[in-house]
Amino acid sequence: MNTRANHTLWFFVICIASLMIVSATSIFRGRAASPSSGTIAATLGASTAWAGDPTLATGATGGEGQCIDSGPAKNCDSYALNVLGNQSDWNGKLIQVRVDWNLGSHDYDLYIHKGDLSGQVAASGTNGGQPGTDETAYLDPTNMGVGLYTVHVAYAVVTPGQDTYNGTATVVPGLTPAPSGSGLSPRFQNHYPQQSLITAGKGLDAGEPSIGADWKTGKVMYISDLTTLRVTFDDSCPANAQKSTWEDKSAPNNQESLDPILFTDHGYNTATPQVARTFASQLTGQDSLTSFTDDDGDNWTPSQGGGIPSGVDHQAIGAGPFHAPLTGVAYPDAIYYCSQDIVAAAFCARSDNGGLTFGPGVQIYGGDVTNCAGIHGHPKVGPDGTVYVPARACNNLTTMVVSQDNGVTWTLRSIPGSNTSHSDPAVAVGRGNVVNTGGLNPQPIGRVYAAFGSGDSIAGVSVSDDRGATWKNSFDVGSLVGIKAVAFPAIVAGDDERAAYAFLGSTTAGAPDDKAFPGLWHLYVATTADGGSTWQVSDATPNDPVQRNGIHLGGGSPPHRNLLDFIGIDLDNDCQAVRRQTFASSQRSTFATDDAGSAELNCRSRRRRREADLV
Repeated sequence: MNTRANHTLWFFVICIASLMIVSATSIFRGRAASPSSGTIAATLGASTAWAGDPTLATGATGGEGQCIDSGPAKNCDSYALNVLGNQSDWNGKLIQVRVDWNLGSHDYDLYIHKGDLSGQVAASGTNGGQPGTDETAYLDPTNMGVGLYTVHVAYAVVTPGQDTYNGTATVVPGLTPAPSGSGLSPRFQNHYPQQSLITAGKGLDAGEPSIGADWKTGKVMYISDLTTLRVTFDDSCPANAQKSTWEDKSAPNNQESLDPILFTDHGYNTATPQVARTFASQLTGQDSLTSFTDDDGDNWTPSQGGGIPSGVDHQAIGAGPFHAPLTGVAYPDAIYYCSQDIVAAAFCARSDNGGLTFGPGVQIYGGDVTNCAGIHGHPKVGPDGTVYVPARACNNLTTMVVSQDNGVTWTLRSIPGSNTSHSDPAVAVGRGNVVNTGGLNPQPIGRVYAAFGSGDSIAGVSVSDDRGATWKNSFDVGSLVGIKAVAFPAIVAGDDERAAYAFLGSTTAGAPDDKAFPGLWHLYVATTADGGSTWQVSDATPNDPVQRNGIHLGGGSPPHRNLLDFIGIDLDNDCQAVRRQTFASSQRSTFATDDAGSAELNCRSRRRRREADLV
C-alpha cells in the first residue's frame, strides 16, 4: 500500500470538503458589503465607496424592521463608516451617503445608525420604492458626533445576483454659522385670552393652530382647535404691557376634524390693502370643511373646501396674485389648497373665485414622487404669481416645489446643504421692491426666504433671488444663540431686505422626537434687515419655556405629543411681526409657569419698530 499516496488523497478530500463548507457558508449566510468598512475625513470632496453583497435574499419590503442580518434568509447588509476628526472639524460640512442601482423594478432602502446597528438612526433615505433607482441621506457630524456609523441597506425587492447597488459617502458643503447683525434685537410680549374664555375651555387645546393678520382692520385671526379667535390689540402700548382683547368668532360649520388650519389673504399692498379674506379649514380626510370671512369672523361663507383629487393629511391654504396672463375677475387673488397623502404624493388645487369652489387637484411632485417625502409646509404666492410649496425631503434635501403657471405644472428646486428634517419647512416671499424685472416699469418678483430644521439640529435659512433656481446666504441662524435641536420653523417677509424667522429651539443636543429629551424648548425669532446676509436672534419666551422634554414629530398621538406639527407667523401692514405658539391644556405640568395651559400669541412691541421694521 502506498501510504504517502493515501495521505495525499485524504489531504485533497479534506481540502475540497473545506472549500464546499466555505462556499455553502457564503451561500447561506451571505457576505457583507465589499469592502466592509471605510473612513472619511472632514475635507470637502473626500469620498469612500463600496459595493453591495450580490448573494443576499430579498424580502425586506417593510423596511429595516424586516431586516434579517444573518443566516440563509439574510436580506440586509452593512457598511462600517468611520468618521474622522473632531466635531468642530465638520462645521459647514455634511456627509452625503448614497446607494444607487440601475433597474426600476428593484428597490433598496437606506438607514444609517450612530455606532453599530443597536444605535439610534442618524439618517435614512426617502425609501420611496419603485421605480426609483437611488437612496440618499445626509449625516451631520457636527451634531451627531464623529466615530463609527453603520450604513444598513435593506434588500426590499431584489433579484439576487442582479443589479446590486453601489454605495458612496462623500463630504459636501453644509450650512455655516450665520453672521450676526448689529444693533438692538427686537423685543416680544406674550398675550393670552381673557380668563372668561379660558374658563369656557376656549384658547386652551390648540393643536396645529395658525394665525393671520387683517391688513385693513389690524385685527388678528387665530384658530385653536375648533375655536377661531379674533384678537384686537391696544396700540397705545401702556406701561404695563400691550393689552389685547380676544373674541370667539368661530365659523358655524366647524366640526371635529383631523387638522385645523387658518389663513388670511392680505396681499402685498401695505398702503391700501385690496383683500382681507380669512379661511378657517377643518380636515375631513379626502377634503376639508372650510369657510371664509371678509369681516374678521362676524359673517362666514361656506366653501367647497378644496379640489379633488387631494391628499388625506396636512392641508394648507395660500393665496396671492395670479401669474400672467391670468388675472382675477371674481376675486383679485388665486387661492391654493394643498394637501398630502400619508406616504409621498401631494396635491394643490386652485380657486379662481376667492375660495368658493376649487378646480381639480394637481400632483405637485410629478414623476419625482418616489424621491419626495409627503409632508410639506404652507404654500406662499409671490407678488408675480409664482407659487411655492416647501417640501421637507426631496432626495433628502429641503426643496421648494415651484409653479410659474398658476399651479398647472410644478418644478423641484432643492437647497444645497440643507438636509432633511421631521418638521415642516417654511417659505416667505418679499414684496419685490429689490427683486424685480428691472427696466422703466419694474414688476415685482420677490426675494424668497426658506426656513428649515436641517437634521432637526440646525435652524437653517436660505435665500433666493431667482424663484429658487439658485440659493445664497444659506446659514445656521441658531448657532448665534447655541441652538442644538430645532422644531417647527416658520418665516415671514416684509420688503425684500427684511424677514422674521420663528422656531422652537433647545440648547441641549439630541433628537427632538425622543420622549426623554433632556432639554427645554423656547420660542426663538431670528430677524434680518439686509436680505439674509446677517441675522439677530431673540428668545421670545426667556422665562417661560414652551416645552420640556421631547416633541413628537412622527404623527399619531403618543403621550408626549402636545405641540403637533407646526407654528405660525404673520405680519401686519404697520411693520409689526405677529407670531404665535400654543400649548395643550393636558400638558400644563410640563411648563414652567401656571399659565402654560393657554394659547399664547407673541408679537413684537411697536416701541422697537423703528429698529427692526419688516416692511
